Amino acid sequence: MMLKPIATVFLAFSFLTATLPAPAFAGLIHPAAAITKDLENAVNTQIRHEMEAAYFYLALANVYEQQALFGFSHWFTVQFFEEVTHARLMMKFLSDKGNEVRLESLQPTSMKKDLTAMDGANLGLQAEEAQTSRIHALYELARTAKAYDLETVMAFFVKEQVQEEASFTDLQQKLKIIGNSPEGLLALDRDLLARPVPVVQPLPVIGP
Repeated sequence: MMLKPIATVFLAFSFLTATLPAPAFAGLIHPAAAITKDLENAVNTQIRHEMEAAYFYLALANVYEQQALFGFSHWFTVQFFEEVTHARLMMKFLSDKGNEVRLESLQPTSMKKDLTAMDGANLGLQAEEAQTSRIHALYELARTAKAYDLETVMAFFVKEQVQEEASFTDLQQKLKIIGNSPEGLLALDRDLLARPVPVVQPLPVIGP
């Protein structure tokens, strides 16, 4: 049974509150192995960026929900879940290392209600490109500090960002092909409903 796209947002609480089993390596890490305070602060800042990205995509999902483009709304809602998962992975890393996890305040997000489908694709790609720059900077920071554990984690996100940007580039290309065809837009909207909704599951062990 297909859930109404924007309604799936309520599953987000599961992402933030579910009790998850620790990764296999968790028992090998103790507070003495904590990363430096500067790196801890940098990771916590990136967690905020990930949650702000989630907030951003949720706002886009709401715009398309109001336009009755339920496939686009669903697609951006799933993107919201992905960003929340990224934040959870970083939180889990800090927790396993014995560092402090701080959830910083998020910037308010608002969207124009008349955004086109292409507007959403363009804004999403711009957001992911900015996120890629932050991820690369944090990766470089970890490498310079010889924090090999954090470097390994950030290498996972470097690879993840390639896919994130590609998903928006793909959406842009499809919209360019459609052009001004209402029939084409509605057909794509139906196709976007097929994007799987994440289920609550243990966080993966990220590493080489």
